[in-house]
Amino acid sequence: MGERQHALGQALPNAMPLQRRAAAVLASDFLEPLPDLRKALSPLAASGIKGHLVQIADPAEEALPFEGRIEFLGFDLPQTYLARKTENLREDYARAYLAHRDALRELARSLGWSFIVHRTDQPLSAALLPLHLQVAGANLRRRDHLA
Repeated sequence: MGERQHALGQALPNAMPLQRRAAAVLASDFLEPLPDLRKALSPLAASGIKGHLVQIADPAEEALPFEGRIEFLGFDLPQTYLARKTENLREDYARAYLAHRDALRELARSLGWSFIVHRTDQPLSAALLPLHLQVAGANLRRRDHLA
């Protein structure tokens, strides 16, 4: 399931049997490569699971507000990157980060799933209310369809 591994197991979910009409809520930074995400999520969607992706975003990850010489350490991998002038990376980094988010949003759409972003500098309720409405709305639509 890709290169990213956490101490407690795999970063991406394995397909698993869930109850009919189940909903899955997955919250992560979702910074894994898109092919790995598609491979992990497609079987869940194909089994009829209604999914909701919540991307957790740290404002510093979005904006790269650092300057000067900085060594970036890998969280899950023992890799490092030394940036001599971090501010010179900012524009390309922001473009790549947002392109990845757009691709993730498109992946969710292609699976028939919802996608929201929660920034860690915002109250959790900012993400929970739309997520609740998505999950409840999916359940209401299913009941209407079955009636």
